[in-house]
Order: sequence, then C-alpha cells, then structure tokens
Amino acid sequence: MHQFKLYTSYRPSALPRLTVGGGLRWQGSTYGDGSTGALRDAYTIKDYAVFNLNARYALSDQLTLSVALNNVFDKAYRISYYDHSYGAPRNLMATLKYSF
Repeated sequence: MHQFKLYTSYRPSALPRLTVGGGLRWQGSTYGDGSTGALRDAYTIKDYAVFNLNARYALSDQLTLSVALNNVFDKAYRISYYDHSYGAPRNLMATLKYSF
C-alpha cells in the first residue's frame, strides 16, 4: 500500500566521465483484500527495503560501460501474497552501450 523510492547519482568533477549512484526502494506491508484473522496473517507480505548501486563510465563519446549491483544486502522478500514468489537475489549486471 505504501512505497518509497529514493535514487541519486553523482558525477565527480575530477572524473567527468564517471557517474556513480545508488538507491533505496521500500514497500510497506501488504495483504490480500478481504483477508481477515489467520488468513490475513498467512497472506501478508512484510515490509522490506532493497538497496541498489550503479556506476557508469564513458569510454568515449559513443561507448559507455555500466555496472549495477542490485539487492546489495541480498534481502529475501516476497512479491506476491497468493504464492511464495520472491524478489530477485543479489545480482550484478554489466552493460556495454554504443550509440551512433
């Protein structure tokens, strides 16, 4: 029902081709409509927070390398209250992008 997202990035003046950033995504407890008592407890998703980090470096005017570390603290969290589906574990993604 409640969400909070905060993401930021920073480009150091000493390294103008580098951008670093990170963020937080928080979600409050949620539960299925119409659930009461024990069913409500069984179908409740507890609140959670997930932290992410990223960096991007411009190798040239056309070529950039980006790296993202998602779910930094490897938080296990449910994403569905009808089944036991969980969010992605800690993962690292790198992207090489060429623009022309």
